[in-house]
Amino acid sequence: MAAELDYTPDGAANLFFSGGGGTPWHREGVALAPDQHFDFDGVMDRHFSYPLEKLPYYAPVDPTADEKVYVQGTGAYYVWRPDTKSVLGPVGSAYELVTNREAFGVLKPLVDGRVAALETGGVLRGGADAWLLVRWDLDRFGPDARDVFARDGGLLPYATVMANHSGRRGVLLGHTAIRVVCANTLGAAEREADGTGRRGG
Repeated sequence: MAAELDYTPDGAANLFFSGGGGTPWHREGVALAPDQHFDFDGVMDRHFSYPLEKLPYYAPVDPTADEKVYVQGTGAYYVWRPDTKSVLGPVGSAYELVTNREAFGVLKPLVDGRVAALETGGVLRGGADAWLLVRWDLDRFGPDARDVFARDGGLLPYATVMANHSGRRGVLLGHTAIRVVCANTLGAAEREADGTGRRGG
């Protein structure tokens, strides 16, 4: 199994990719059929709709007592994934849960309008990280925008949204020249997008 990939209960890697862009390096995941490149809601349902909860930590009133009484801690919470019964990470009291569907929703009108096509997406680290990458349809842009993409040898026309649910960082949105297909390329795209747009955390 590829490092850090999340797997569904049937043993499949929770990763999808556009067949036109080549198979991801670990050769796992599912290729999107041509009619699925613009099926935003279907992809959300199949890959990204796992539940998340923000729950408080509890601490003993008297750690030395034989029978301990626990009270809710102050300012200490964690993100819980109830479907897999796993803790994704500790967070503070100000942390705001943002589901994958909410994070990726910024791309929905662009995909629904066929300005962008779904390219790759997946879930890593037990659900702590997820990404959705789209490829712009440059034919829908004017000549000035196409010139920008063609300049200096040509930019790969991708945009990505990266969601984190462990408290490590907020949601990132950015343009990237990297086709995200694994943890390594996700990290590179994250470094490119850092500071472009954030939410949560």
